[in-house]
Amino acid sequence: MDLCQTMVAEMKRFLVTGSSRGLGLSIATHLAEHGCEVIMLARLSPHFEESYQQLNNQYKHISKLDCDLSDTMEIDRTVRQIMDSNDRLDGIVFNAGVIHPVSPILEANDTQWEENIHVNLISIQKMTKGLMPLLVGTGRTRITTISSGAAIRAVHSWSAYCVAKAGLEMWTKCLAEEYQTHDISAISVAPGIVDTGMQEDIRNSDPDKFPSHAQFVDFHQSGALSSSDDVAKKLMPLIMEHTMEQSGSRYDVRDL
Repeated sequence: MDLCQTMVAEMKRFLVTGSSRGLGLSIATHLAEHGCEVIMLARLSPHFEESYQQLNNQYKHISKLDCDLSDTMEIDRTVRQIMDSNDRLDGIVFNAGVIHPVSPILEANDTQWEENIHVNLISIQKMTKGLMPLLVGTGRTRITTISSGAAIRAVHSWSAYCVAKAGLEMWTKCLAEEYQTHDISAISVAPGIVDTGMQEDIRNSDPDKFPSHAQFVDFHQSGALSSSDDVAKKLMPLIMEHTMEQSGSRYDVRDL
């Protein structure tokens, strides 16, 4: 019997953001493999449409929503769509994220810096707040935020990303603290260095503005990056079955 079926007989419904590629797509795929209903959410792109069609052809109960998480109006529209077509959510995986600007902190582009904070942190607050009627009073709800080692260690030229991920980990703890009496649990997970589109963005950054550029190129060339499929597989028990006692905790996939 799969993980979803062991939780309750009713099919579980998960929302996965940033699920057009990389870790988000792998998480969505593994949830579907376990018999869960999956709502894929990502920015509108031909790549997202292709990923959705592949998953939808392989599994039942897959849907998609196009949303630019840097745009408040799009978030509000997407929240209304989810509210109109669902009576509950059993879990959310907040995976979507951006790395730019990769630049020294006082040289960073202001617009990119603010967009980073919005996508990596503010959008999660807005979506969770808007979707709360689907989370409270509908049974057990599990929220997982995808964090980073950059949440606890400053990385040169990643200031916005570091700040956002540090804030996200505290946001997760605050949600866990305040909503434990409503059967909502929340954990954060650092996935390690995974072979995703974000890693490609890092390798394509300006070496003159990012002192660790050569190291990240070497991670790729040496095969040191973890596959998104392997990481998603390790995360499944936490995403689907983490307990109220675990709520508020931070996990590193390398320790799993």
